[in-house]
Order: sequence, then C-alpha cells, then structure tokens
Amino acid sequence: MLRGSRRAGGKAVWLPAAMDHAGTVLGQRQIDDKSNETLAFIPLLRDIDLANTVITADAAHTQHANRTWLREQHAHYIAVVKANHPHLPARLKKLLWRDIGLDHYGKATSHHRIEFRRLKAAALRHLDYPGALQALQVVR
Repeated sequence: MLRGSRRAGGKAVWLPAAMDHAGTVLGQRQIDDKSNETLAFIPLLRDIDLANTVITADAAHTQHANRTWLREQHAHYIAVVKANHPHLPARLKKLLWRDIGLDHYGKATSHHRIEFRRLKAAALRHLDYPGALQALQVVR
C-alpha cells in the first residue's frame, strides 16, 4: 500500500512494485479496488526484460500460470511454498530431508532474540511444477 494515500471512500492505494537488489523500482502497478495483487503479477513484469534473471515473490504468487509465464520469458524463479498451493507442500514434505546434508547453518540476534536458520537443497526430477529443478528447505 502507498503509505498515507487514500481514495474517495477512504481505501488505501495499493501499488505493488518490481525492484532490483539495489532497490531501484523497475515497474509499478496500481491494483484496482475489486482485484488483488496476485492478478497483477504478470502485468507488472510484462514490460521488463526478464531473460536470465531470478525472480522472487511471496507465496501468493506461487501459481502455475505465473511460473509458466516466467519460464517463457527465460527467467528463473524462487517460489515460496505455503498451504495456499494445493498439494505442493505435501509433495515437498515427502522429500527425504533427513537424508540431505545441511548446506548452511546460521545464528543471528535480531529484535532481542536469537534466531537459528538452517538450509538444505535437494535436486528434483519431477515435482509437477513448471520448471522446478531444485527445492530448498529453510527452517527458522
């Protein structure tokens, strides 16, 4: 949402943006009142050259249509998987994570608490998800 902005009737203006790692805004799109950000994913990125880029987005955008479109643009992606995607979390949980070595372990202090993170990666042959070749497990 655009902080401090309001439309007639008091609704906030919602402007999702595409940014690079330096924080430069590459594209921005206003969301209609009767829509949501999921439908704005492809229109937001359509005018950006995505070839050989890695796209990250939140779990709401982990949709087959979005990932298929990204692969057609020759882009790569990191898809966040949560329960909003039917059957995909269950398929990922069935991977033999206990047999996979730990790739990264980190410990950090933030907001007056200690946070531990561990990361594992698994190569895939078939996950029934467009272009998926690897799964990452992040445990915090």
